[in-house]
Amino acid sequence: VPPGNCGSRVKPGVAHTRAQARCTAAPMVEAELVGAAVAVTPPGGDPIIPPGAEVKYEHFSGATVSRRNDDGTYDLEVPGCGIVTLPLSAFEYLVVCVEFKLEDVRYRLLDADGARSARFFDVLSAAVQAQLAAAGAGGCGMRLALYRSSSRGHRQWRNAVVVRATITPTAGTSATALYTQLSAPACPLGQQVTEMLLAQMPDPPLMPEGSLSTQIRFVSVVPHRTPPGPPELFEPQPEFFCWYNNEDDPRSVVCGRDNFQCQNPTPAPNLATERGRCLFPILFPLFMLLFPIRLICPG
Repeated sequence: VPPGNCGSRVKPGVAHTRAQARCTAAPMVEAELVGAAVAVTPPGGDPIIPPGAEVKYEHFSGATVSRRNDDGTYDLEVPGCGIVTLPLSAFEYLVVCVEFKLEDVRYRLLDADGARSARFFDVLSAAVQAQLAAAGAGGCGMRLALYRSSSRGHRQWRNAVVVRATITPTAGTSATALYTQLSAPACPLGQQVTEMLLAQMPDPPLMPEGSLSTQIRFVSVVPHRTPPGPPELFEPQPEFFCWYNNEDDPRSVVCGRDNFQCQNPTPAPNLATERGRCLFPILFPLFMLLFPIRLICPG
């Protein structure tokens, strides 16, 4: 943790990870690598890719590192081409990204309690590592990032968090094979995360009367220098009834789908935000004006 950051608070929607330093004032800090990463970065140097690691080189698939030479170049075993000697800048090693959403988990409870957030990340990491071990890829390097989000259920917007795990396969473990294991319909990762969080956290950070569930959103294989874009945390056109109320959405005004008006696009303030509450008296007359027009001209 950089000096002077212990008292800072982080903005909603920004990725946070388990605290490594002894700093109780900031339970969420910058991302941390968990486990033994394949790529080790010496101080001031380039990452060292071990033999057997799967890499991306031009349009070739299935290329692997044969050895690292004394001059810093690498011998790659490229299918159809044999051994090719290249500098590190000419190829990228592959990582596996897994993104899942935890329904009814309240981000604010994690942000306010450093011990709880640290335990939460420990259990998440253990659940993913257990699944990797079952797939024959134990000991992979992993980085977890947590994002504040929400989901629609029971006619209201409910708390949720999005978790993105970036997994660096160990030598001898193929990123493509790992992707096949984790993306299979029968993969129990979601169920395992749910069961371990409920079993190993005596006080899970759930909303009142919440029911924890885990939904896998996607699994992908990407080069380490071109990770997936930021996750979609909030629906561009959220569903609501007359007005919008979502404490996890930082937007003050949305153009969403109003169930009172047959899900027609309608501007609505977010009453969970201070600015949204200020805009409500201004936008409500517009809502009252549009409603009879929609009844007359529903198309």
